[in-house]
Amino acid sequence: MHSYTISLKNIISLVRPYIFGVMAAAIINIIIIALSALLLSSSKIFSQEMILGIVIAADIISAFSGGYIAARIKKEKGIICGAVVGGILFLIVITGGLISGCEEVTFRTLISFGVLLIFGALGGIKGVNRKSRIKVK
Repeated sequence: MHSYTISLKNIISLVRPYIFGVMAAAIINIIIIALSALLLSSSKIFSQEMILGIVIAADIISAFSGGYIAARIKKEKGIICGAVVGGILFLIVITGGLISGCEEVTFRTLISFGVLLIFGALGGIKGVNRKSRIKVK
């Protein structure tokens, strides 16, 4: 029989890629939304469809980037790694929306969940399959 010991170091090394991926995705999402809000407020254009499109684009870009970063750190299982980051990002976004009272759980919420999972997984695949730089001596 094998005895497995669970130490804090093992847990941290297991969770570290996901933490960095989710943090990077959240920061990227916040930056995109803040810049978009700045541009929309200065241009005086407030179309509901435009705002929804910007939010979806920010979610897609941040999920892809977070999955990519997490998979680059983990160096294996990119699709799972990216999908986990996309799922956690979805939970953060939906929780923030529900707490603020601006978000309702609708069919669009389910589509958003699927999109974040898919683009997080695609980012993870890209992150794992990226070739390392060739070091020239």
